[in-house]
Amino acid sequence: MSLLLIEHILKSKIECKSIPKSFLLLQIIPYAKKYNYVWLLDSDITFESFEIEKFFHTMKKLPQSPLLLQPVIGTNDRPHTRLNANYYEDKQTKSHIAPSNIIEIMLPMMDSGFLVWFTEYFMKPMMAIAYAVSGDFGSDLIWCRASALYLEIGLDVKDYRERANSACIVITHTPITHLDWEDKALPPESKADSKRL
Repeated sequence: MSLLLIEHILKSKIECKSIPKSFLLLQIIPYAKKYNYVWLLDSDITFESFEIEKFFHTMKKLPQSPLLLQPVIGTNDRPHTRLNANYYEDKQTKSHIAPSNIIEIMLPMMDSGFLVWFTEYFMKPMMAIAYAVSGDFGSDLIWCRASALYLEIGLDVKDYRERANSACIVITHTPITHLDWEDKALPPESKADSKRL
């Protein structure tokens, strides 16, 4: 999908309640190539008690660089949230990592090369639908599976099947808090968290 088509969608008469993340994502793609990873956080993620140094230390010790990762969510705020501390309570390992088949849309840290590729081949074709329904289509349900395709086709990695098993990682001993502001007024302290980022 070209930028002209996206511009056309934005200028169309389709009413949109909110701007989907995929539209915002397109704005950072030109800058993403300058970095190894891009961390896409919802505005209701707080770093107040998050041990970020511990998270990055664990990340640096991984035997292979994952394509997608996230810290475990310390709150159990939504019934469909699988990547929360309760889910991983009995799955702790010495390395504090767990391969996963889902990295949630609210806080993925993504390899920038994979992010650019995924946006081009998966996000752009869905832009019109995302805009029409005021939301994205559940990219968090497919990007771990897409990572195997990226390894095979995009990077031509010979052991892509083995590498795909560690492409999506949850770091389990550094919980982060999701405040879940959906359908609620933003609390005044939200501005303080935004400034800290």
